[in-house]
Amino acid sequence: MNTAHRNQPPDLSSPKAAASNRVSVQSPHPEYNISVATEETSPGIWKAVATVTHATDHAVQAVPIPLNDDPSPDASTAQARAIAGASEWIAKNMPPP
Repeated sequence: MNTAHRNQPPDLSSPKAAASNRVSVQSPHPEYNISVATEETSPGIWKAVATVTHATDHAVQAVPIPLNDDPSPDASTAQARAIAGASEWIAKNMPPP
């Protein structure tokens, strides 16, 4: 059995490798960050997932955000929808001042 491919690094120049993106952005609330991963699930169909992180002096809480599963036509639209959904979640769930 040939196992040489297991020791090879992934080919990041392949079309499949180029079809996913990850980004972290600061939310309007400084103690929260939003991480978004987008992926082209098939040609012209993009999906996104979002995670909100909240850091304190003692811990970091990561919350996966439920998003609408509607496909987007491109990565930037999928990313914008995920950021909007995460920002809305933060506004509804952050403790009062």
